[in-house]
Amino acid sequence: MTKNSLRNQEELHFLQGGGEMGNLIRQYDWTTTPLGHPQGWPRSLQTSIGTMLGSPYPMFVWWGREMIMFHNDAYVPVLGKRHPEALGKSGPVVWADVWEFIGPLMYDVLDHGKACYFERQLLTPERKGFREETYFTFSYSPIPDDEAGVGGVFCVCSEDTRQVLSQRRLATLSQLSELTASENTREVFRKSSEILSANLNDMPFGLFYRMTEDGKAATLEGAFGVDSGAPVSPSSIHAESNGLQAWPLFHRNTAPGVPVLINDLGQRFSSLPAGPWEEAPRQAMIIPILKSGQEQLVGFFISGISPRLEFDDDYRSFISLVGGQVSTAIANVSAHEEERIRTEKLIALNKAKTDFFNNVSHEFRTPITLMLGPLEELLNEGENTHTKKDLDRLTTAYQNSLRLYKLVNSLLDFSRVEANRAQASFQPIDLCQYTSELASAFQSAIEKANLTYEIECGPVSEPVYVDPQLWEKIILNLLSNALKFTFEGKIRIELVETETGPRLSVQDTGVGIPQKELPNLFKRFHRIENIRSRSYEGTGIGLALVKELVELHGGRIEVQSTEGKGTTFTINLPKGNGHLDKNKIREKNGSQPSGTTAEAFAQEALLWTANDAGHTAGEGPQTEQQETIIQDDNMVSILLVDDNADMRSYLKRVLGPYWKVTTAKDGLEALELVKQAKPDLVVSDIMMPRMDGFELLTRIRQDHTISHIPVILLSARAGEEATVEGLEKGANDYLVKPFSSRELVARVKTQLDLNSTKALAEKLEKLVEERTQELQRSNQDLEQFAHVVSHDLKEPARKIKIFGGLLTREMGDELPPTAKSYLEKIESSADRLYALIDGVLQYSSAGASELKFDRVSLSEIMESVESDLEIVIQQKGATIHYENLPEINGSQVLFQQLFYNLINNSLKFSRPGIPPFIQITSGMADRAEVIRKGLSVNKTYTRICIQDNGIGFAQTQADKIFKSFTRLNPKDKYEGTGLGLALCKKIAERHGGTIYAEGKEGEGASIILLVPED
Repeated sequence: MTKNSLRNQEELHFLQGGGEMGNLIRQYDWTTTPLGHPQGWPRSLQTSIGTMLGSPYPMFVWWGREMIMFHNDAYVPVLGKRHPEALGKSGPVVWADVWEFIGPLMYDVLDHGKACYFERQLLTPERKGFREETYFTFSYSPIPDDEAGVGGVFCVCSEDTRQVLSQRRLATLSQLSELTASENTREVFRKSSEILSANLNDMPFGLFYRMTEDGKAATLEGAFGVDSGAPVSPSSIHAESNGLQAWPLFHRNTAPGVPVLINDLGQRFSSLPAGPWEEAPRQAMIIPILKSGQEQLVGFFISGISPRLEFDDDYRSFISLVGGQVSTAIANVSAHEEERIRTEKLIALNKAKTDFFNNVSHEFRTPITLMLGPLEELLNEGENTHTKKDLDRLTTAYQNSLRLYKLVNSLLDFSRVEANRAQASFQPIDLCQYTSELASAFQSAIEKANLTYEIECGPVSEPVYVDPQLWEKIILNLLSNALKFTFEGKIRIELVETETGPRLSVQDTGVGIPQKELPNLFKRFHRIENIRSRSYEGTGIGLALVKELVELHGGRIEVQSTEGKGTTFTINLPKGNGHLDKNKIREKNGSQPSGTTAEAFAQEALLWTANDAGHTAGEGPQTEQQETIIQDDNMVSILLVDDNADMRSYLKRVLGPYWKVTTAKDGLEALELVKQAKPDLVVSDIMMPRMDGFELLTRIRQDHTISHIPVILLSARAGEEATVEGLEKGANDYLVKPFSSRELVARVKTQLDLNSTKALAEKLEKLVEERTQELQRSNQDLEQFAHVVSHDLKEPARKIKIFGGLLTREMGDELPPTAKSYLEKIESSADRLYALIDGVLQYSSAGASELKFDRVSLSEIMESVESDLEIVIQQKGATIHYENLPEINGSQVLFQQLFYNLINNSLKFSRPGIPPFIQITSGMADRAEVIRKGLSVNKTYTRICIQDNGIGFAQTQADKIFKSFTRLNPKDKYEGTGLGLALCKKIAERHGGTIYAEGKEGEGASIILLVPED
């Protein structure tokens, strides 16, 4: 920088302060420049430099025609890599890369004294190793010299690059927020491309790829800054495409949804779009487009990165936000698309369902008519032609045919109303008389249920316009509903005249309706769960149909109910016929609806009242007329549960000849019977009042005293899903109605046989458990015996060793050589006996009790083992090498024994004349090794290998060496009990692992231990 410091600093007060730049200016050797010593500088220059150094704003001064440069600390970031060499240099040299723009401005100031000002001016200096897009606000002002001319230029500037980029990017993101108004995802991609094409400075080019439905390819849906079909913008990218000349959409090492930065565009593509600059981008970023809040990949946004901007966190965040905006827009548009498609499907499905009900109901009527006619004729022939038993069966068939007729009519009526095809025909009738006649159809069933029945139809001053057939359905459905849910008290139907028109009310003292259910009462197919009723049978459309039919008459229906006290339905009809379609009004022609509908409702009601006689009631005369069956208390018992009296009768008639049969009319009653009688099998319907079959099954399975009882469920719900649902809830079998009597008997017999077999298996299991406990006790006794015997044997062996040693020390010199030899053999045999006893004791102890697992440091264990075997290691000159052995879960004591045995083995079986070398390594066991050794693939195993250079063994003997008392070498050469490796194997297995060996004769052996990490 400078060789000579300025002197007489006190005379150069204008150079005082100024931070780093003040110090550099003071140290600079200005005598080497045209300016000379600062003492001789013009007063105006001194003043300008003093002002510049004291200012916190970026400033510089260029002096003379050479434009010698001075600048302050605030201007240093503007210079970038040009600092500090720019000091004292000529302006055209310092700013050569932007001189084309600022040069004429400077000379205009110097030559004409004309000041200038620019705001957010684009300049592209090379300050960070590349031509950079920057924006500056600055002014150039003349500095007078001592001769009243212009001596230099004074500049005040500020860099606005960050603000310009932020505003530009914010505007782009703001426009993208309007994408949610798009109609479909393709339009989102198109509009995104249009919006982003206005910001090529941040994104020189961009591509939008959409995933195909199979996920094996991505197709180009939008592009900007580049033509479609160019090498960088192929129309499609397949999963198989790989290599350098492709976008790595399907071959990424990062997790799905994580952006990827591409740094080698020039190598990947021969030609790239340059955007607004001369040079092409060198980088690009791939942003996965996901459905918002989901893992589903929709496509990719690929954005080129400007070659004239630093790719910092703000730049990266901006591109990610662009991808996020597009993802959000696609998620919203997809949701709208899916909702529209779903709505269209629901409309189509609803229409198809309505058409189906309408068509099928019509088709049902013909076979029902052909059933009802012959059945009625057979019943009319009476007892003169048929036996009592046959008449009972015919009656059951006729009653259920009527019920089928009622259900079909309800479906047909409802489908007509739903499809707006109900053909109402209104005529004036005496509503009081007609309503009374319809209500009388329920007289018998209500009285049979021991209920009071009140019919009060007061006079109505003028005829009321109704459709007789539709009014019949209204009355019958309301009365049927009242009887179904009323068990005591009364049912009252009342018709009165009001100022606005007739009002009908049907009141009962039944179970009532919970308040939370009232808003849903008239919804189609809605059922109130777990409410007491005479039957669970029904379509769930009765009240919905009543509401629709009332509204067809221009009326309204209301309901008031108190749970436990009763319910009242009220219908209000308007007077006259002004509210009706004139084309649907006709004069009364005297015709009345068929009585078949009323009879069907009444017959179904009579079946419900049969339930009131108890769990054996309703079986009717046919049970009494059944052939006599000898049943005793030892017979297998079956409980039948169904709310339909005819079904109970049928099932009892089918199963009665083989087993003892009891019946119940709902799940609640059945549960009590199961607890009391504990039948051998339960056969239950699913749809029942108070407690359905599923709840009954759950309660049985939850009670350990009856949970073993097999349950067969019966249901009209067909299909695999229904069967799976029943079996998943714990049913032993699931039978779909209708079924044959032979199938029912076979299913029941199978379950009873299985239950018998299960009981036998439980006895055998109990016997096995008892035997296992006996074996465990015997094993404990044997272990105790091994401890005692080992302890008792150790004492004499110890004494033999001690006294033998004493004889050797005290009388060794006096003994003849033969005696000395005998004593050595005695001591050696005592050592072997002691080791054998100790080995037996350790081997038996290895499986004796529960282990307490702790974190065990193998390095610490090895240090302890080396200490224990220190003398042997020194004697043999052995080397044991290990590094960074892991911690594992296990028993400290047992692993200490295991590694002691293994290291001792390697030392013992070393080759004569060759110092033992033992290498211990560790790592993770691979999956193939774990499978090969029969271990659990759901666990992670630590692999420890102890390798030596000893005598080795033949690989064919690898499994044999881990067996108890097995020796591969003669005792006279290598001592041992033959229990060491057997003990190691036992310890490894107790820890949930395994141990195995690999070796070669004369070349050493490796012992591999696999232990689970937890």
